[in-house]
Amino acid sequence: SSSSSSSSTLLDCVRGLPAHKLLNPVHKWFKSQAQWKVHPPLAPVLPWGPVVDGDGFLPKRPLELMRAGKWNKVPTIMGTTSAEGTIFVPITPLIVNHVTYPMTKGGLHKVLAHIFEDRDVQRILAQYPPRHKLDPLDTTRRAAALIRDYVFTCSTRRALVAAEASGMPAFAYEFDFAFEGLMYKLFGDYHASELQFVFGDKAALKRPEDEAVFHAFAGYYRRLAVTGNPNAPSASGNANATHPAGVDASPGPTWPRFSDKGSYLVIDAHERVQTMPMYDRCDFWDTVKARQGEARRTLH
Repeated sequence: SSSSSSSSTLLDCVRGLPAHKLLNPVHKWFKSQAQWKVHPPLAPVLPWGPVVDGDGFLPKRPLELMRAGKWNKVPTIMGTTSAEGTIFVPITPLIVNHVTYPMTKGGLHKVLAHIFEDRDVQRILAQYPPRHKLDPLDTTRRAAALIRDYVFTCSTRRALVAAEASGMPAFAYEFDFAFEGLMYKLFGDYHASELQFVFGDKAALKRPEDEAVFHAFAGYYRRLAVTGNPNAPSASGNANATHPAGVDASPGPTWPRFSDKGSYLVIDAHERVQTMPMYDRCDFWDTVKARQGEARRTLH
């Protein structure tokens, strides 16, 4: 491929490569990891992340670009699940040595010290105190809750605020639906579990209530794509409005913009609008920074 620094040329080159040529370097990188003396903080689970190259490909962190108004400004839906962190706790022993699953108090302290500055570790633990001291899974649930808030919920809130500050409507949700299956029994509404109800995964639509959640949730997305608003015209105050092709009437409540008091839609069997509780720890997390500018020593 040409060595041109043009982003469009590079993108065309990458898109034209067969999949195996893209993946082979990744496989080789994993094989070479054992020889490295340092690792990124979340290796080997997340051994790398987006690279800010200072050029046209990714000139700044995405949130910085959004805050500067340099993004594709369109109405958007952003949200998280009520148990985003549960599926990640079991893999923490791969990242930090001498950590076990279920998580122990000592293990949770080691994980936090691995990611955050020492001065912040006790502050974080104070935000997520033990709730059931005799429950062997209590610390595991604390770990899952702080992963949910730090990694997903509060970063989503920052993006929602940035989108609204750019003048674009942003609509927030929390997925909190008791679907069937082993994964739900183990992890609850884990990371990305809502997508099966956005795209209508037939394996997930086992009961009438599953179908109802799918039609409501997917309907909001469909109307946003067609009209720029997840609500049907009649739900937006015009009872006589006609629906564009492919847009059905909303079976759920009117979805307010996030700018309306930090409102968000709870996607569950009843669907309801709430304000703020999902984000109640985000002001705290906005004061906490992960360790910067240092790689971690090999963990074994």
